[in-house]
Amino acid sequence: MRFDAEAQRVLDIAAGLGADYTDVRFGMTRDEHIEVRNGVVSSLADGDSTGFSVRTLVNGAWGFASSAEISDAEIERVTTLAVNIARASAKVKSQPISLVPSQAYVDSYTTPVEVSPD
Repeated sequence: MRFDAEAQRVLDIAAGLGADYTDVRFGMTRDEHIEVRNGVVSSLADGDSTGFSVRTLVNGAWGFASSAEISDAEIERVTTLAVNIARASAKVKSQPISLVPSQAYVDSYTTPVEVSPD
């Protein structure tokens, strides 16, 4: 699943709130659990989880916030929170953080699935 539109929304909100830099990560995990005892299945469970995190740099200080819910309202809330945390951190920073200019990096990783040899 791609989160391009959601990621762009985070970047737009953060920029509109005055963030100097923002990165966002979306994660999605699917778990399956099968327990077998003496050849009999004793437990089956599966589940999905999603979430995202936002890191911003404002006035030389970092802010971070995350959520397990991905919705327009939550994207706005979490992004605003990350910017506000950065602003608060900037008030007490000893030295401003500066970043080396670089191009945006977009990547995706999928864990290889392993099958039991039994």
